[in-house]
Amino acid sequence: MTDDETMDAGTARAALLQADEATSRTTRLARWWVLYQAVFGVAFGALTVLLGAAEGPGDIVAPMVAFGVLVVAMAWLAVRRPVQGGFSRRVFRNGWVGTGVTYGVSLWVGMYYEWPLWGWALAAVVVAAPLLVSAALTARALR
Repeated sequence: MTDDETMDAGTARAALLQADEATSRTTRLARWWVLYQAVFGVAFGALTVLLGAAEGPGDIVAPMVAFGVLVVAMAWLAVRRPVQGGFSRRVFRNGWVGTGVTYGVSLWVGMYYEWPLWGWALAAVVVAAPLLVSAALTARALR
């Protein structure tokens, strides 16, 4: 259709309805990413505490295996949900970068200074925060 052609009212209404349905479907499918970010935020926080509280190398095996299973399961689910529209990729990316950096820094600093358990608990909150904030911002954008 060119600019000088007009669409009859019935065709225009049908096109608008189809566009509205596509938008609703995309938004509904994109809400998955809110859960995805929140689960990983909580998992990184929990892993931070569990690794920090570990007394020896044997204490880190179970949390790392559980985290590995979570990563594989979430990746499998993410591949099955290709829709990613409706929210800022910058917010999504910054959530992951923020959690990754704070996780690495927390582990290194915490082990170097031998933090007590309350220090690891505080670090877990700091580690989880970027992904949880990203999940909240994504949820707000998808409303």
